[in-house]
Amino acid sequence: MVILFRILHKNCFNSMRYTQHTLDALENLLKEGGYRLRTGKGSFNSGYCVLHDKKVVVLNKYHSLEARINSLIEIIRQLPFDTAHLPEDLLEWYHKILPPKTVNPVPLPETPV
Repeated sequence: MVILFRILHKNCFNSMRYTQHTLDALENLLKEGGYRLRTGKGSFNSGYCVLHDKKVVVLNKYHSLEARINSLIEIIRQLPFDTAHLPEDLLEWYHKILPPKTVNPVPLPETPV
C-alpha cells in the first residue's frame, strides 16, 4: 500500500517542475480562488486558515523553493475551489495538482470450489 502511494504520488508530479514559474502559478491560483497569500519569515509551518471570513494562506519565506511549492500543493488540495471563475491556464494547473483518482477494481465472480 505504501509503495503504491509513493508511485502514484511520484507520477502525479512527473510533469511538475520546482521553478519560480511553478510557484508563481500556484500563488496566482490561490489568489484567483479567493484566498489571500501571506508570506513571512519565522519558525512556523506553512498553512491556511479562515479568519473573520477571510481566507488566508500563510507561506514561510525561509523554506526552500521546493518546500514552498509542496506546501502550496498540499494546501490547494485541501481547499474548496470554485473552478467556474478560474482562467483556462490556472484551471489546467488546478487539475494537474489534484490527487490521482483511485479506481476501484471490479470484483471477480466467485468460482465454485
